[in-house]
Amino acid sequence: MAQEPRLDGAASFEGENQDVAFVFDLKERKGSEQAWRQGEAYLAEAQRLTRTGSWAFSPVTGKVTYWSDEMFRIYGMDARRGSLPTYDEMARLLHPEDRDRTNEAVQNAFRDKAEMVLDFRHVMADGTVTHLHSIGHPVLDKTGALIEYCGTLVDVTERRHAEHRLLMQYRVTRILADAATVEEATTKILQTMCECLGWHLGAVWRIDPKAGVLRCEDLWRTSSVEAVQFETATRTSIFGSGSGLPGRAGGHGEEYARPAPRVCAKPVPHWAGDALSGSRRRPFATGSWHAGQENLTPFLPGNQPVG
Repeated sequence: MAQEPRLDGAASFEGENQDVAFVFDLKERKGSEQAWRQGEAYLAEAQRLTRTGSWAFSPVTGKVTYWSDEMFRIYGMDARRGSLPTYDEMARLLHPEDRDRTNEAVQNAFRDKAEMVLDFRHVMADGTVTHLHSIGHPVLDKTGALIEYCGTLVDVTERRHAEHRLLMQYRVTRILADAATVEEATTKILQTMCECLGWHLGAVWRIDPKAGVLRCEDLWRTSSVEAVQFETATRTSIFGSGSGLPGRAGGHGEEYARPAPRVCAKPVPHWAGDALSGSRRRPFATGSWHAGQENLTPFLPGNQPVG
């Protein structure tokens, strides 16, 4: 049904037999507003499905001038918080190992008024690490002065994890092909797994079938991790079935594994958010180093768990 023109205002002249009315046809404007709202909804849904946010930042004022709803979701923030995040707030959320490199790249782009392409890690409030990819485009005025940057940010965590797993599989396959025995390859495999999966420290726990216990056979850590006491305690620790996280994951403890003969039970990985605190999160060994997250992965040569 066609919309009727709307009477917006009227006036009469005193002493004169004349009136003036103001009439506006709002059909076109309302149609444009509806199309704009629909386009915004389509854009928001596309960003949600692709985990892509959009942003704008003013180097002049040092303030974020726009964040889409998906930006808030990617950073684990509430879009209803009532304010946009500050640059310092976002910088604090950068992974410590990426912070200096990323800040330097941003400042260089501002100085050169250049396109900005960034790959960095972000630490969520719960300690989860996500991988992000951002592209920024400089906006200049007629005089060539930099006004702002506008760009996109994509959560590429799943893609990065898939790439790292494939790389790890390839490297481990090469190591096993070149090694004469599994024992010879153990240290190299452990290092490869840690480097490809972004772990700071890893240990191999070997099942002693005669004693029915787990012993630490090898340990690798990055040079940036100070964990001398933790490493010493881990290497000298022995876990029986159901004792500690390794023993429960590889023993008869129903909390982490199903009952099975000997030490190792269910050949699947086991995780603990913080293995150094809490009744369900006991440590591998006591020490000064606190891990953010720990994982137990079964070692199954010939489909028989040995560690």
